[in-house]
Amino acid sequence: MPLIVVGQNQSKIPFEEVIQFCKLAPKNGNSKKGLIECIESSYFPNFVLKDIYGKEIDLGKMKNITIINYWFINCPPCNVEKKYLKEISDKFPHIDVISVGLDTKKDILLFKNKNELPDHWKYISDSKSKNIYENGFGYPLTIIATNRGKILKFLIGGIQTEKLSHEIQSFLEKVKN
Repeated sequence: MPLIVVGQNQSKIPFEEVIQFCKLAPKNGNSKKGLIECIESSYFPNFVLKDIYGKEIDLGKMKNITIINYWFINCPPCNVEKKYLKEISDKFPHIDVISVGLDTKKDILLFKNKNELPDHWKYISDSKSKNIYENGFGYPLTIIATNRGKILKFLIGGIQTEKLSHEIQSFLEKVKN
């Protein structure tokens, strides 16, 4: 299960604890906007996970920007979003996409092939970290992070291709500088 680091604190904190921290932080005032801002001031630590093919995924070795998308097969908005993520991936081939599905490896592979999703994406069966699906955010959930772990964007619900394209372009320019 990926962990994230809040602010400048270098201790590893499980994702659900970061969410609780952000929900309870007085400055957030229990607002959705405050919660998202708190999460976007956080970091993923470097993690190494195995994809559905058994290959290691190391965030520190990914490209400058990585999109981490949490979804499941029986989620209609998640399935619509895959089309938009594919457009983003085609437009920005220099970013990585990690697709974390709640479903089994076999089902994810069947879904990937049926829907002609890109082979270069990293697909993870999320059987070990279902707790991210129990945080009340809804689906899909998309996190955009740098290879150093800085969370650039925390998106709840479906993405909009044009808006996300503009934001990714802006992130890429900032990463270069």
